[in-house]
Amino acid sequence: MIRAIRKRAQGVARWVVDAAMGNGLAQQEGDPQATRARSAQAPVASLARTAAAEGCVLLSNDGTLPLSPTNEVAVFGRCQRDWFFVGHGSGGDVHPPYVVDLMEGLRNAGARVSPVLAQIYAEWCDSGGHAAEEGWWGHWPTRHPEMPVSPELARAAAQTAKTAIVVIGRCAGEDLDLPLEPGGYLPAEEERTLLSTVAEAFERTVVVLNVGNAIDLSWLEEEGVRPSALLLAWQGGMESGNAVADVLYGRT
Repeated sequence: MIRAIRKRAQGVARWVVDAAMGNGLAQQEGDPQATRARSAQAPVASLARTAAAEGCVLLSNDGTLPLSPTNEVAVFGRCQRDWFFVGHGSGGDVHPPYVVDLMEGLRNAGARVSPVLAQIYAEWCDSGGHAAEEGWWGHWPTRHPEMPVSPELARAAAQTAKTAIVVIGRCAGEDLDLPLEPGGYLPAEEERTLLSTVAEAFERTVVVLNVGNAIDLSWLEEEGVRPSALLLAWQGGMESGNAVADVLYGRT
């Protein structure tokens, strides 16, 4: 058994090394190492996606999940795009060949997402000084400020979607613990407002926690914000957007 586990680990390590070489260290045309690396990326991606999905924890569910790909969903929360893929520090300052955020993962899964709402979030996140900050060592962002969502916007999205997904993100790591304050370990007031606004407008609300550290979840038991389903998605790496979509739609 131990020998089999060791052999599998060695195989994964070879895939990772080959994939890295195929993304900068061995790119010459006809180079056999580059050829092997390109063919190795597919199993690496598959393994990463599987691991990220298996790491998700469904904390609560009233039957809302799995979602149906035939029904439109409205996605709220800027971490749908500014997704936290890994924690901060030596384990977080990495350069993967690509990353798949939640919105891309949902679209890859064939989900029907509210196009108007998605466009509003995309434009807001990319304009007016709202771009997510990357930070530097020990001064990375633990969260990103949320786009204000009016009751009118939520009700408009609910005209075509009965289910909403609200993404809440947090990130901590080496040399950066979450402070015991709103927006750190505790919920930010804008997160409370966002969830209550969405929950009032929609029949069902799914909260996805893009979080890799301990945070307070007791507020999600309060009247007016209690979600229909609560998924702890963690920070699953470069394939995590695809992996979380797999879980939301019952493929995993």
